[in-house]
Amino acid sequence: MGFSYLVSCLSLLLISQPLWANESSLMAEIRLHPVIFLVSVTLIIIVLATMTRTLQLFRSRGHKQFRQLKRKRHKTQRHLAIIDKHILMVNTAPNGKVTKASSAFCDHTGYTKEQLKSGTLARLIPDENSARLLQQRYQEASQKGVVSVETQEKNAYGGLYWVKLQIEPQYDRNANLIGFTEIREDISTQKKLEELWMTDQLTGLYNRSRLDELFEAELRRANRYGTQFSLLLLDIDHFKQINDTHGHLVGDDVLYAVANLLQNNIRDVDILGRWGGEEFMIILPNTNQSEALILAEKLRNTLRDHPFTPVSKVTASIGISSFIAGVEADELFKRADDALYRAKAKGRDRVELGMVSIPNPNEQSRDRSA
Repeated sequence: MGFSYLVSCLSLLLISQPLWANESSLMAEIRLHPVIFLVSVTLIIIVLATMTRTLQLFRSRGHKQFRQLKRKRHKTQRHLAIIDKHILMVNTAPNGKVTKASSAFCDHTGYTKEQLKSGTLARLIPDENSARLLQQRYQEASQKGVVSVETQEKNAYGGLYWVKLQIEPQYDRNANLIGFTEIREDISTQKKLEELWMTDQLTGLYNRSRLDELFEAELRRANRYGTQFSLLLLDIDHFKQINDTHGHLVGDDVLYAVANLLQNNIRDVDILGRWGGEEFMIILPNTNQSEALILAEKLRNTLRDHPFTPVSKVTASIGISSFIAGVEADELFKRADDALYRAKAKGRDRVELGMVSIPNPNEQSRDRSA
């Protein structure tokens, strides 16, 4: 393009020579030196061509950058659409009021975006102190930066589900708190599997594996903080005779009934589980030996006085062991187990206290099923 433009200018120069009759002295000087004139015009043409090319490059780059920004914007929009459809995400103001909720969150909870924006997420917490619990979470998130918790929530229809909840505070450029972002993951299926793993299928109580974990955890807590706790081992008397006389289905009914009676007569903080067969374990946090003895007698009397059908009477023997600093888990359990054996040996339907003893690895296991 620059060469054609140069030719055009030279042609114009030749055509316009007859018009130079009355030119100024400067123009006359230039006419007398056509080389100078030609060089000047050439330089102007080069400058103009360079500027034109530069503008074309800027324009081309601008179009390219615009296309790139457009692609990035579309990609971001796709990602936001995926998040909105699949991620349980909510944004709230510092006071907890919902400002934004994903479509996935609305579908999961059963609330519309308008309903959610009309209040806080306290409506999801199945607790009478839901507002206070929600503020505690936000306060902890503000202090720690990020808070993760596994909790149970309630949807708009009253159904309960488990979520893994992460709360992260959001700040503006001046480090002022402007709200919180909450992301949830439904872990209800995982919780059901965990429940199957740690639950006795017949009674619905903790099974032996879970009791082992909880027993060790309570022992660690007692050693660390100097707290007290006690352990009860309860065994149904003559359970083999019940099975032999009435059948295993009746035996299962007795186990289920005993489990319910025990559960209804202990505190919420107490831990009850089926240790195996007709034997149950109860872990009593913050309970000394005297308090454990009172509870054990209460449980024994409750079972003895309860009208079981078709079994006329069900009794139980109970062994007690209370925590002593420095005692290992095996020793603590053995003291309760030995106490239970003594209760059996002394006629059953009684409670015995455990005594400190040295574990004997050569001691044979004892059969208490009779």
